[in-house]
This record gives sequence, C-alpha cells and structure tokens, in this order.
Amino acid sequence: MTTKREWFRKLRALKNEPRYLTSSECDELILLLGGTVRPNHRPPITVFNMNRRHLNQGGIATLVFGFLENAEHVKQFENKLHELESPDWLENQINITSLVISRADAERMALEYKADEINYLKGRIESLRQWSAKNRSDAERMAVKWFESRNYQISLKKIKNELSNLRERAGLKTLRLDDWRSLNLKKPSTEKR
Repeated sequence: MTTKREWFRKLRALKNEPRYLTSSECDELILLLGGTVRPNHRPPITVFNMNRRHLNQGGIATLVFGFLENAEHVKQFENKLHELESPDWLENQINITSLVISRADAERMALEYKADEINYLKGRIESLRQWSAKNRSDAERMAVKWFESRNYQISLKKIKNELSNLRERAGLKTLRLDDWRSLNLKKPSTEKR
C-alpha cells in the first residue's frame, strides 16, 4: 500500500498530467481518507430466497391469476344465488328451524335470511365481475390495464414473458390457475445454501 507522502506526489503529478485512477488506486485512496471499500461482487439481496426478478414474476402472476380466481368466485356466488332462489331451499329451511321454534317464526327468519343473503351475493357478484376474466389471455390484458391505471407501463408481451419465465423456473409445461395454486402452497425454504 502506498504511503501518504507518495500519494501527495501522485496527486501533484495527476494535476499536471490528468489520467484515470485504476480501481486499486481508488480503493487505496478511499482507505487512506478513512472510508470503507465496497466489494465488487456484493451478495444479491433476497427475500425468502427470491431475488427481485422472482418477486416481480410472482407479483405479476398473482395479479393475472387473481382475475381468474375472481371469475371462479363469481360462479360460486351465482350457484349459491340460484340455490337460494329455488323454492325447495325455503321449504327445507322452514322444516329444519320449525323443529326448534314455531313454523311462523321459522318462515319469517328464513325469509329475512334469504333476503339478506341474496343482497350480499348480488353485491359480491357485481363487485367481482368487473375484476374477473374468462381465460388467461383476458386476464393478461386486464393486468396491462390495471398497471396503466396505476401509471406503470408494462406491455402485454412483458407480462407473457414474465409468466413464461416463471413457468420455466418452476419446471412446468403449462402455467394454469391450478398450477399457480400449487406453486403458492409450496413454501420457499429458509435454509442457507
């Protein structure tokens, strides 16, 4: 390592004939001034053993497959709504609750429950329908619009590429909603490698 006196000579020479310092000279000068040198190859920053790119892929996939999950929820709520609107449902509820209370009270309670449940289901269906997609390509287009509404410019091709990279990293032939759910159930290992 060069001494302070030699550095003064070097700096005077650099003043007369300027040149770029080498990386080792920069490190020496930083240490001489009392600073610390950062390593050239810093370890990558990871969260749950995933780097930023993997987290971005997971976030995009969560958004895209969230639209498909919303479509499934809409179907489930519609099935419950049809079940509630059938005359058999009301009669079954009255028969079950009339064992404990009078038939008139059972009918009144069943009708109140039915009205509240129908309003709830219709509200959920209405709110989820605008955020649900029929298939993955529709969900990808909706994701592009979702990002645009938040002032992020991500193209449809970029979303498709990120999902493709995620599929390849997971070692899957296709990446569907069920595949995504199974990937989410797998917890990343926290042990150091």
